[in-house]
Amino acid sequence: MNSAYELKNGIIKYSIFSTLACFALSVFIMGFNSSFARGLLIGELAAFINLNLLYIFLNVTLRYKLGFAFNFLGYILRMSLYGTAIYISIKAGILCAVGTIIVFIMIKLSIYFINIKKI
Repeated sequence: MNSAYELKNGIIKYSIFSTLACFALSVFIMGFNSSFARGLLIGELAAFINLNLLYIFLNVTLRYKLGFAFNFLGYILRMSLYGTAIYISIKAGILCAVGTIIVFIMIKLSIYFINIKKI
C-alpha cells in the first residue's frame, strides 16, 4: 500500500473514533437525540466520500500528469458535497447541522493529530 492510502485510512479511523466519542459525550450530556445523531451520520458520510474523492483525484492527477483543471474539478465536486451535506442538515434542524459541522471539524482534528504523531 502507498502512504497516501494509509494516511486516508488513518484519518478515517481517527474520525470514526472521535465521532463515536462525541456521540457518547452528547448522549451523556443531553440524552439521545436522533437529530444530532443524524447530523453526525450525514457529516461522517460526506467526509468519507470527500476523502475518497480527494484520494482518487490526486492519484489520477499524479499518475496521468493532469493539470490544474482536473484538480479544480475535483475541488468543486468535493466542496459541492460539503455544501449539500450542510444544506440537508440545516433543513433537518439546528442540532442536525451542529452535528454535521462537528464532524467536519473532527476530520480536520484527525488530520492534525495524525501529523503530530509522525513528528
